[in-house]
Amino acid sequence: MSIRKFLRYHNIHYDSVLTLVNKYPDGLNGKPWDMEGLSENPNLDWQFVLDHPNGLNDQHWHMCELSRNPKLDWQFVCDHPNGLNGEPWHMGGLSHNLSLNWQFVRDHPEGLNGQPWNMKGLSRNPNLDWGFVHDHPKGLMGNLGICFVYQTIQI
Repeated sequence: MSIRKFLRYHNIHYDSVLTLVNKYPDGLNGKPWDMEGLSENPNLDWQFVLDHPNGLNDQHWHMCELSRNPKLDWQFVCDHPNGLNGEPWHMGGLSHNLSLNWQFVRDHPEGLNGQPWNMKGLSRNPNLDWGFVHDHPKGLMGNLGICFVYQTIQI
């Protein structure tokens, strides 16, 4: 049974799931927690991640979903630029993250840990800073092969 089905069945609001995870870190009904689901949960407590950097029950955090988490704490990313447990941040997830702090991109134009920003993700980010596009018409690091879609419109 998925976490959401379990919670609906027991009439527990989805926001409360982390209370259950703290109380029952091994899972429920003999089933371990779904790390992908926990990683994408917008109510994820980043202190909980710090307290359990290797994940739970021999299951690692799902780095793609952590990277896409809309409540991602960017200071957490700064503090852990190499990712967690030997797994790097997913640059596509970070690039398309709705809470992306564009100053973070300006401060790290080369990306993180040898991984460049995903230009498709940055270009599709609904919170795209158009001033950033204007300032980088050839993409980041002058890479013409992966650039923003940017045209000057004359009126």
